[in-house]
Amino acid sequence: MSESRLQIAADSLGRCHFCGLVRPESGMVRHLQACASRRRHFHLPSTPATAASFHLIVTPCGSPRIWQHVEVPAHQSIAAFSDWLIRQWQLLPGGRLHIDKEQVHEQDIIEKLFVPGLIVRYESPSFCLDMQIISWYDGHSESEHTFLLMAQSLESPNKPTV
Repeated sequence: MSESRLQIAADSLGRCHFCGLVRPESGMVRHLQACASRRRHFHLPSTPATAASFHLIVTPCGSPRIWQHVEVPAHQSIAAFSDWLIRQWQLLPGGRLHIDKEQVHEQDIIEKLFVPGLIVRYESPSFCLDMQIISWYDGHSESEHTFLLMAQSLESPNKPTV
């Protein structure tokens, strides 16, 4: 994709799921990095193979006021990530992830494809999501090290405009 950054409304407000603080999206990355409640729940790596996570921001295409910050385990497959997106955004299956307009294979592992700054698109016949990888880090915010919603806009993600 030619964009270098997702188009998100800077004044769009959202809530941190760790501490409940409401902030504009423009400051949510900094808040999540410094959030004391998140730090109390943060788990350092126990084994290098399953320790890393990615921080992503997800927004429906053309809906700059609706967004989510999510933590994605680096060791998971694209298929597991797609399944989580379908449940999280109440989508019908049948979509595919694309990087630079190339379809990603479902068996691929996230850590082999994602790098900070990259924009990924999930497209189905009736809906699309744009996602930007914000950062990569050792550790995770949930004991089971699964996909985690860290913050989201106050506007409902289940009523996107496409």
